[in-house]
Amino acid sequence: MDEAVRSAHAAFPGWWETPAVDRVQVLFRFKSLLESHVDELVTPVSTEHGKTLSEACGDVRRGIQMVEYSPSIPSLLMGDSLENVAKGIDCDAVRQPLGVCAGITPFNFPAMVPLWMFPPAIACGNTFVLKPSEKVPLTAVRLTELLAEAGLPSGVFQLVHGGRKAVDALLTHPVVQAIPSWGRPRWPKKFSSKAPRMENGCGRRAAGGGRRKKFRPPDAGRPGGRSGPRPRRGGFRLCRRTVHVQPGSTPWKEEIFGPVLSILRTDDLDAAIELANRSGYGNGAAIFTRSGHAAREFKHRIQSGMVGINIGVPAAMAMFPFSGWNESFFGDLHLQGLEAVAFYTRQKVTTSRWFGTADVWAG
Repeated sequence: MDEAVRSAHAAFPGWWETPAVDRVQVLFRFKSLLESHVDELVTPVSTEHGKTLSEACGDVRRGIQMVEYSPSIPSLLMGDSLENVAKGIDCDAVRQPLGVCAGITPFNFPAMVPLWMFPPAIACGNTFVLKPSEKVPLTAVRLTELLAEAGLPSGVFQLVHGGRKAVDALLTHPVVQAIPSWGRPRWPKKFSSKAPRMENGCGRRAAGGGRRKKFRPPDAGRPGGRSGPRPRRGGFRLCRRTVHVQPGSTPWKEEIFGPVLSILRTDDLDAAIELANRSGYGNGAAIFTRSGHAAREFKHRIQSGMVGINIGVPAAMAMFPFSGWNESFFGDLHLQGLEAVAFYTRQKVTTSRWFGTADVWAG
């Protein structure tokens, strides 16, 4: 791990000095290669994760969208300036890359989440170390091969594999400047004092690493009868939904990263919004309705970073941030959109004054 980080660190000065318009040429070629290898990439996503082929294709396609967006970053890196902030004094602000960034990605989207992380990072001039989930390593290997084929200079991108020790090594490495991650809600806070910039999305229904605990729905025949959750088979052989879930119960409180759907029933929209807002999470929320009033009330009052109106999974396109509230987010900024540029750069502000030939400093 240290060797990979040090290699990325050594490659950083040269990559930073590469003009931004030249850096993104690599991403143009990378996007073209991804498009021509979609079918090839779908196979490892489906094989190692278990997604259906159509879902695996969606995984790859959503990742490609971010690659397609990243070549626009040179225009987003443009700074600000103002003449005469005081008499004869000008001020300008520019964005510069951080250095070595590291991404820790989960098992649930083997292609999409890595592609959300490293293209904007390297477009901004950073070097990058990717640590994919040890459960789904093969997709990341193929992405790395295609990135090299696109002409990315040696050392700019590093791929490392491993489990908990590898994660801890990245989180505590003194050279790593930023860590976007989808993972457990607790570990970012544990290491945040050692990592200068962190972003973590822990979605309840969308992208997230999850606290992957085994969950056994309570027996419907236990004392109390219908007051507890009752398991029912869903459309797939291993899909399970639990109905009559009570607020405060395990299915309600915890993030179950498995084929489990918890259903709670309310009498009206106000009660539904109030109940949803009692959750500790706030990644995505959706409403299905023909009422414009109901849709507006839901959009305005729901405590969630992303909202869907007649959209089941409201994950934003690449030009908008992948947002999250409450326990669904920890860090400085969200990834994607303008916030991705802010996350992967830091501002330098220069205030300057130049003296005329009649001044004492002339000559």
